[in-house]
Amino acid sequence: MKRFDFRIYMFVSARFFDGVIDLSFTCATKCDPEEYGIHFYKNDEPADDNEGYTYFAKRINCYKEVREMLEKLYEDQGGTFKGIEEKEDGTLITDEISKIVNQSIHIKDPLLHITIYEWLMSHDLTSVLLSLMEPSLGDYLRRNVLRFPDNYKVIDLLWKYYEKNKHHAQAAKILDNLASMETDAIPLDKRIEYLARAVMCMRNDTIGYSMQNGLLLKDVEDRMDIARVQKFILNSISAITPQTTVTDRAIQDLNNKLFDITDLYQQFAEPFELWECKLTILNCSHHNDTLLIESVWQKIISNTIQGCSTSTERVTRLFTKIETLVKEFSQSGNCFPLAFIIHELEKTACVYNMPEAIVPEKLLAMDIDIEIMLEYYYRMIIMNERTWTQEGNEWHLVESCILLTRTLADTVETLWCRSKRRIIGKALDIISSCLNLCYQKPSTESMQQALKQIQCRLQRSL
Repeated sequence: MKRFDFRIYMFVSARFFDGVIDLSFTCATKCDPEEYGIHFYKNDEPADDNEGYTYFAKRINCYKEVREMLEKLYEDQGGTFKGIEEKEDGTLITDEISKIVNQSIHIKDPLLHITIYEWLMSHDLTSVLLSLMEPSLGDYLRRNVLRFPDNYKVIDLLWKYYEKNKHHAQAAKILDNLASMETDAIPLDKRIEYLARAVMCMRNDTIGYSMQNGLLLKDVEDRMDIARVQKFILNSISAITPQTTVTDRAIQDLNNKLFDITDLYQQFAEPFELWECKLTILNCSHHNDTLLIESVWQKIISNTIQGCSTSTERVTRLFTKIETLVKEFSQSGNCFPLAFIIHELEKTACVYNMPEAIVPEKLLAMDIDIEIMLEYYYRMIIMNERTWTQEGNEWHLVESCILLTRTLADTVETLWCRSKRRIIGKALDIISSCLNLCYQKPSTESMQQALKQIQCRLQRSL
């Protein structure tokens, strides 16, 4: 063995690195000519195979010289890895470490390979590691994942290896497992990134189509949607002031693992009264409890204007919030009860004496369909509720109807021919109902005149 060590020393001194690799391999082959050590490794290192372990240890010991050689070169380079560099004349220079790594990988001994892999990992040279296309690397990473299931860094390398080698379905499964790990080492943003990458892997056009892959893609997409809701809840709780031990614990829990949609609602949205988060959860889960959804909208509207000192501030905050929610939920069906929202907005505008007809004005600016609005305003006006009188302005809804129908009259030429007559007919029904209300009360001449003018304009458009 002394002669072996001396020759290794002489080879390294002469920078004959190929000689070190070949001599180490020759030594390993002579120590284990029947390859019992390799057989021991490939059979998952059985605990009762003492002979196999002995030969395995001998082979690994032969390759420690390769590891020490790499370590010395790495230190000589100042702890950096240069890889392949291009000279001014365009020729390429391969770093000596790269040469040693590539030469070692070409030797058909997986135990030399794992020596190289372990050295690269010990120095965080993961890009070099993943550039190696050897099947032994995938085997090495899989073994490490099984041996250390909580080591997310090794798992992270395994999915990258699969993706690089175009095993997209395997990469997606690893990414899904990574995102689902319960650990404080992976923040929620990183979990969402893993799920997004998993979706991209599954949608890769080289993966092929099968029922199993389709189900996996659907599961990952659903998990990603829920994870985004979890991120919304995390941001909402992080914005609560002042922060307490309860909020700190919730933030920690939300980062440490992925929750299902029910747990998000019961453990976070409900106790912290996160009304917008509740609405998002109800939408994500396709909930159809009308009363619950309407109560959530009611809370959102009332909470938005809390703390406002002026009417202008209330208007700005309320309709900025509504515009954001319209963009997010207008196509969501059950979670966007427009009739209820309009009624609540009108009631709020009346209570707080907001500018005349502000609700239809703002909703039209948000591109809410005017035909749908006409239908809902018609339903409200024929109900003749006492709400408006009780809130201080019995003509509040009529004023809104005037603006809505006037807007229609101003834009009537833009209506599609087939629906024009139907839409104008609905507007004329609203005007007639408003006029009937006005006729019953004194001092309504100005509103009657405005309504009749709009009526004439619309009738001429038929």
